[in-house]
Amino acid sequence: MRRLPWTTLDMGAGGMPNCFVLVPENDAERTELRQAFEDAGVLNSLAFHKSGINGRLDLPANLTWEPDGAVRVAVAVQGQPSSIPAWFWLVECDDGSSRRFAWWNTQHDRDSSWTWS
Repeated sequence: MRRLPWTTLDMGAGGMPNCFVLVPENDAERTELRQAFEDAGVLNSLAFHKSGINGRLDLPANLTWEPDGAVRVAVAVQGQPSSIPAWFWLVECDDGSSRRFAWWNTQHDRDSSWTWS
């Protein structure tokens, strides 16, 4: 599994754990990260009520990771002619807990993303 730095800031220097975006490199890792998205409540969500957008998550049958760790999905909004794109990242911090967090954004920009939970 590739672990890409979540941010260019050195969080460890400030006493905080460094965090990483997870990118699978094989089928077993893709299955593991898909389960982590389920555990975070992303794949179980039919409704999307975030940041002033109300719609339904339109998830692809097979999640595909981009080189920066993003997974692109869409938000179907009633009355809109096309879906709104959204990206999710799965983040793990070196804090000894092995917890993983889902972050999202409607722009392909993880630096301005929000936590899903």
